[in-house]
Amino acid sequence: MNYDMVFHTCSDGIVAGVAKTGASLHYWQFIRNQDNHRIRFLSTFKGNRSPTILLPRPTEGRALSYYAPDLKMLSLAINHTPKAIDIRVFHHGKPHVHIQLNQEDGKQGQLPPHHSLSNSCRGFPIE
Repeated sequence: MNYDMVFHTCSDGIVAGVAKTGASLHYWQFIRNQDNHRIRFLSTFKGNRSPTILLPRPTEGRALSYYAPDLKMLSLAINHTPKAIDIRVFHHGKPHVHIQLNQEDGKQGQLPPHHSLSNSCRGFPIE
């Protein structure tokens, strides 16, 4: 299924975006600090309001790998090129979702509220 996700750079340097999948909102925040990179992910599926933190796992090759210490079933593999980012989500080591992010021309019309910078950078749903 195709859906839009607009990423923003927040004032604190976090790169964040929100996707409206039809069944829920998915909040992605890519957080980089001095020691490591991590991902904060929140799916509002079934009313969930608890984000999951994913930490980097040492890898070989080009793919970045992340795991969720508090949600053992979840892991990610991320590959990137200058024009696209490919995210593979795994549940219990088996493919679950494949996300392909393609860079657009940057021309944005009126964005829906869930794509706004303030919503993405907040990282949790508007009540």
